[in-house]
Amino acid sequence: MKTVEWMPEFGWIFIGICMFGVSDYLARTFCKTNNDCLIYYLLLGIIGIIIVHNNSIHWEDFYQSQYKKYQSKNNKKCRK
Repeated sequence: MKTVEWMPEFGWIFIGICMFGVSDYLARTFCKTNNDCLIYYLLLGIIGIIIVHNNSIHWEDFYQSQYKKYQSKNNKKCRK
């Protein structure tokens, strides 16, 4: 079966809806007071910031290494 180009993005929509539902369920279950909700959402925000920050550092290193490989390939071609 041939996959359509946009299918993976469509799948991410369903995963996002699922995660919002799980988050809403956990918030309703564990947040009994406003302070509980504040702590819950702050904790999720901190976890998200850590993940994004660590991932951006990884991709920055990856792009730098790919750029160095690209430069070395092009320099070899020009020298011949």
